[in-house]
Amino acid sequence: MSAIRTYFKEEAKVQMLVLAHPKPSDFYLSVWQTTRSAVPLLIWRALLFLASLGIVLSSLILYIIDSPNVGYWFIYLTHWGITINTFATGFALAVSVRCYFYGPLTAVQEELNPGLDIAIHGLNSLVMFGLLMSASQPSRIKGNKYIYPVIDWSSPGPTIGVVALTGLMLIVLHFMVMGMAVGRDALASRLFHDSRGESPLPLLVVRLALCAAALAILVWAVTEAPNPYWLIFLTNWGLLLITAMTISGTIVSLCAVCKKIPEEGLPPWYVSMYWLLFNISVPIAVTITLLYWILLFDSSNYETRDSAFWLDMITHGFNSALVLAELLASRTPLRFAHVYQPLGLGLWYAAFTGIYYASGGTDGNGNPFIYGILSWANPGQTTALVAASTAGVLVVYTALWGLTLCRDKVTGSLIRTTSHDLPYTPPDTDMLSRIV
Repeated sequence: MSAIRTYFKEEAKVQMLVLAHPKPSDFYLSVWQTTRSAVPLLIWRALLFLASLGIVLSSLILYIIDSPNVGYWFIYLTHWGITINTFATGFALAVSVRCYFYGPLTAVQEELNPGLDIAIHGLNSLVMFGLLMSASQPSRIKGNKYIYPVIDWSSPGPTIGVVALTGLMLIVLHFMVMGMAVGRDALASRLFHDSRGESPLPLLVVRLALCAAALAILVWAVTEAPNPYWLIFLTNWGLLLITAMTISGTIVSLCAVCKKIPEEGLPPWYVSMYWLLFNISVPIAVTITLLYWILLFDSSNYETRDSAFWLDMITHGFNSALVLAELLASRTPLRFAHVYQPLGLGLWYAAFTGIYYASGGTDGNGNPFIYGILSWANPGQTTALVAASTAGVLVVYTALWGLTLCRDKVTGSLIRTTSHDLPYTPPDTDMLSRIV
């Protein structure tokens, strides 16, 4: 209890109201990393900013398409929120970019000007309020005298109640966020900072997220249109492979956390199983995506509001995103000599379609093929497609092999690590002198 009391006593000081902080590195280094490089958080912030910007732009574009007056887009709190998110992630990215190119920030010794602090955090709202109150334009949509029905100032009593409850909720949420931040710092300090840059926990977190996403997609695909023909499609083979890969990768990371993986000698069987699934799943998933969008996709067969449309988008687009995330987040090697593994699966599926056709198998609509472009009733065309797909797998595997080499080169040169077998980047002369 004394630690909690000390923390809140420190937080309750008046000087905490201004934007001063003794450790500038807290703003460009992740709490989950054990290095001093700004690159990991820079990459993460770039992804968050691009996602936030994409959400804002898509929301604005769709609103322009559906509504004759785009001005109403700006009156909704939801749109204020996503705009603020975009600015916040953009400024965070700018801080990381600045630190990457110009070096660490230094602490400002003097306190911020309180007048400026009040101006940018109080007068800004007063300026906007004055602009609103001095103008004559209405804030209405579809003829209603309100933006949200629950905030209708023609009924001031209920509206004041909603505003008061919202304010109370913001206070509670702020304390919850404070608690999460304290827990985050304590957990990261306990689990990561006692290691030497080789903690398996960051990758475990990533793999748990990828595994959850893969399982969710698989469940959605199975339950959307359950039928006995589900297993005959290559897309669904790919989903099963991705799910198995993410599960096995999570098991490997869990075993590493429990210190059960030997550092020397041959890897355990579950590591080899994960590596095999990785070698097959990554190129096959990318190949499935390319084949679908090049040969099969027909926009006239879909309505954007149809759940089947979005399922197809996920299973033929997000599938590749999952495997690429695994490839880029891990150090798993992709050896060119292992190209026979995805090629073997691809040729096995081609043989399966031939056997299925010869035995009288059909798709769910009674057609004597699984895919119309892969019909063995036209053996010449189908053989040519199998040969082209085989060449495509080779090209995709070669590209992924090159991407893996770039991954290792870039991470080795940009992200400083204390691993025994990776160089210090940028050179840490103080640490090297201590080692020597």
